[in-house]
Amino acid sequence: MITSIIISFVILLRVHLSQATSAAILFLNETSQESSENMEWNGKKYIIKNEGCTIPYVSYSQNSIWDVYQYPVSLKPCPKNQHPLIKNNGTHLWIIKENLRYYHAVNSSNFKCCYRKLTAVSNDVRNESSSLGCVCFSDPLLIKHEFIEIVCSYRANIIYDEMFVFPVKKPFTHQRPSPFRSLDNQSEYNVVVLGLSSISRLNFHRTMKYTSNLVKEKEGIELFGYNIVAGNTFRNMMPAIVGMSTQELNRTCWPNARTTLDHCPYIWERFKDSGYYTVLAEDTTKSGIFKTNKFGFADKPTDYYLHPFLKENTLKSNRQESVCMGDEYYYNVALKFIHNLISILSPSKLFALLWESSISRKQLNFPNLLDKDYESFLRKLNDEGYLNETFVFVISDRGIKYGDIHLTKRSEFEQRLPIASILVPPTFSEKFPLAYENLKTNSRRLTTAFDIHETLIDLINLNAISNEEVLDRTRSHYTKQKGMSLFLPIPGNRTCQSANIDLEWCSCARPKKAIVSNKRVFTNDQLTKNKPKHF
Repeated sequence: MITSIIISFVILLRVHLSQATSAAILFLNETSQESSENMEWNGKKYIIKNEGCTIPYVSYSQNSIWDVYQYPVSLKPCPKNQHPLIKNNGTHLWIIKENLRYYHAVNSSNFKCCYRKLTAVSNDVRNESSSLGCVCFSDPLLIKHEFIEIVCSYRANIIYDEMFVFPVKKPFTHQRPSPFRSLDNQSEYNVVVLGLSSISRLNFHRTMKYTSNLVKEKEGIELFGYNIVAGNTFRNMMPAIVGMSTQELNRTCWPNARTTLDHCPYIWERFKDSGYYTVLAEDTTKSGIFKTNKFGFADKPTDYYLHPFLKENTLKSNRQESVCMGDEYYYNVALKFIHNLISILSPSKLFALLWESSISRKQLNFPNLLDKDYESFLRKLNDEGYLNETFVFVISDRGIKYGDIHLTKRSEFEQRLPIASILVPPTFSEKFPLAYENLKTNSRRLTTAFDIHETLIDLINLNAISNEEVLDRTRSHYTKQKGMSLFLPIPGNRTCQSANIDLEWCSCARPKKAIVSNKRVFTNDQLTKNKPKHF
C-alpha cells in the first residue's frame, strides 16, 4: 500500500512539473544562477568587493526591472519570398526554374539571368563587371566574387534583382605602408569579438539565456566589474579597438573635423601584421561603432569588410531603416558570413569583429530575437572544434539608453555595466596557467575596454604571457597605465579614477553626498501604470 502511494505521488509530481509554467522554471533557473554570481560581506551582497571599488549585487530578475521587461517583443519579421528565383549553397547559385511560373515567365526563351561583380571600395561598392556588362548564365554558377548582384528579366522587364554576399578566400597580402613590428612567436589562437550594442550584463542574462547558458557551459569568464568609460558607442568601443581615450584620439587620429577614420592604430592592424586575416562586419549602416560624427573609412580597414555591401543593399531596397536583407535579419547575414569565412580560411588565423546594433539597441527585451541565432553560431563553432583554438569575446558598449528602465532605481547599473564575457580555449589554462588564473581573478576587479585592448595585444605575442613574463611584468609599473592586460593581476585598490572612468559613469559605491542625480525615480506601481505601448 505504501509503495503504491509513493508511486502515485511520483507520477503526480512528474505531471505537475511537466505542466509548470515557463515563468516558474525561468525563476528557478535564475535563482540558481544568480546565487553563484554574488558574494556576501557582513550580511550584504556584492559582485565586486575590493579596497578600491565596491559594487553591490543587483538581481536581474528584480521586480522593478521585470515589470518593464515583460512585454511581448514586437518587431516585424523579414518578408519571406515564398517562391524565390535564385538559390545558393555558399559556393554556387542556380535558378529555380520551377518557380518561373510565379513570375509569369511562361516562355523560357524570353527569360534570362545575369550577374554583376561588385567590389567594396571604402564605404561604397562599385560595379566592376567590365565592358561585358551583366554576364548571363543558365547553369549553376560557381561564385568567385565576394559581392554580386543577380538580375533576371522576362521580355526585357526586370522580374528579379537581388544582391548576394559570399565568403571567398583571398590571397593574403601585407598592404599597410607602416606595419606594426612582426613578432617571431605567432599566436596559435584565433580571436572572434561578438559585439552586442546596448546590452548590460544583467540584461544579457535576462534576455539571451541560450547564449548565456552556452557561455557558462564552456566555462566562459565573465567580467562582473566591466564598467563603461563614456556615454556613447564610439567612445566606449574605441578604447577596446584602439586603446585610446577621446582626447588621445583627437590628437592622434583626426587633426581636423573632416578627417576620416583611417589614421588610427586599430587592433586588427596588429593582427594583420602578425599574419591574421581580418574581418569587420557591422550589421547596419545607420548606427554602429563608427557613425558618431565621423566620416567613416576612406579605404577598406580589413581584409573582409561588410559595410559597403550592406549600404548598397539598403539603398537598393529603398528602406533606410530596414533591418532585413531579403528574408533574413542583417545580423544573421553577418553571423553566417563569419561562419562561412571561418570554414574557408582555416587553417589560417583569423581576427573578426562582428558588431550588432540593428536590433538590440531598440528596446530592453529585443535581444531575445538574437539569442537562438547567437547560441547556434557558437554551438556550431564548438561542434566543429573551432573553439578549441579560438578566444571569443562577447562584449557590449553599454546598457540600453532608452525606455522605462531608466525610471527604475537600478538603472545606473543597467547602463554602466555592460556584458563582457570571454570564452577561453581549453588548452590555454594548461599552457599559460598564471595568465589564466589572473584572468579568473580579474573577473572580480574593476575593468574597462582599455583592458580588453591590452589583452588582445597580449594574444598576438604569447611570449608576453608565459609564467616567467607574467611574473616579470607584475613587478613593473603597469598599474599606472589606464589599460591593463587581463592576464596580469589587476590590483584590488584600483579606482574609477585610476581606470580612466569619469565619476559620472562610475559604478563603484560612493558616499551619498557624492552622488548627484536629477533623475526621477518611479515606484513599481507607477511603472505598471506607464507601460510602453510597443514593447
